[in-house]
Amino acid sequence: MYKLTKKRFQSAKSILDDYRYRLHTTGSFSRQVFESELRSCWQLDHQELKAIIKDLAKLPEYQYLAAYYMEDSSGMGAVSEFQPVLADLYGITSYYHSEDREEKRKSFWERMPRQ
Repeated sequence: MYKLTKKRFQSAKSILDDYRYRLHTTGSFSRQVFESELRSCWQLDHQELKAIIKDLAKLPEYQYLAAYYMEDSSGMGAVSEFQPVLADLYGITSYYHSEDREEKRKSFWERMPRQ
């Protein structure tokens, strides 16, 4: 399984910081371009990148960046690998079976620092 190692983090830090800045200033970024840049930087395929994005969500400075990507990286909503991570970030027990998911999701995004 792939991990976000210190070496990987350092090699992509400028990419991560650029997209984090975009998200925190404009509220969005192109998930496809973000993914393409990371995959190129790390020489990974889509499946391998998923594990690293989940690790990225554990870093407070990058949790919103990871969450934004995870919410719709497939273009069809959160994929199954990302649902438990998003549930944890939102503070719910189950991504699909929580009655207050949208409320908690909204609260999560309202707490995102703006620059």
